[in-house]
Amino acid sequence: MADKKESDKVEESGCEIFVPDMFASEVEEEVKVYPFSSQDSTFTVSICCVHEENQFIEQFVSRVVWPSSEALSSFFCDKPHLVNGKKIVELGSGTGLCALVTAKLNADSVLLTDYSADAIDVISNSIGRNQLSNVCSVSSLRWGDDADSQRILGEFGGSFDLCIGTDVVYEPESVEPMFHSAFDLLKPSGRFYLANHIHRYAALEESVQACATKMGLVEEKMEDIGEGIFFSVFSRVSS
Repeated sequence: MADKKESDKVEESGCEIFVPDMFASEVEEEVKVYPFSSQDSTFTVSICCVHEENQFIEQFVSRVVWPSSEALSSFFCDKPHLVNGKKIVELGSGTGLCALVTAKLNADSVLLTDYSADAIDVISNSIGRNQLSNVCSVSSLRWGDDADSQRILGEFGGSFDLCIGTDVVYEPESVEPMFHSAFDLLKPSGRFYLANHIHRYAALEESVQACATKMGLVEEKMEDIGEGIFFSVFSRVSS
């Protein structure tokens, strides 16, 4: 892919904004197989994706396997009891790697969500490629949209035990809607696992913390799961 000039990128509040899709014709998809192992099993997840160098082309945002997705997947493999038998929803799934790993780790059910039609197609491809349609489902979700959240709760049997999000914090205006949806979809005892690379997250960390507090969530900063990965778990404040 041709190198992008610095002028092709725009900085806003410390976050890089996606460049136009002018380079899309030069991008080729590839199938990558990710190996994982847990206490009880060894397995692979196959993903059709594009190389991470294309992460700033808006058309391919949902087709990149982000670093935090790999890192959180490995974290769950080390602690499979966290997802075993759980009902899980993923926000901004993209290729769906982390959600598919939880399905392989014996989650009871996994709902992968994103907004654009293209992203929904990518997710559906990932589910089918890994033969996980018996555990995984896909749905569109506009963050912060109460009607969308209520529709999902109605269609998929109520609230979720866990919500996961990987490298989904990159635009200031999306932070509060993201937490709003996570709060609406989780059971009172549910937990929101959020992992993001420092490159996108550092400038928005204070905003994340403020929004979590506003929603009545308490943050637990977790162990290091990868170089430059910020990882926290949010839950409701105990009454």
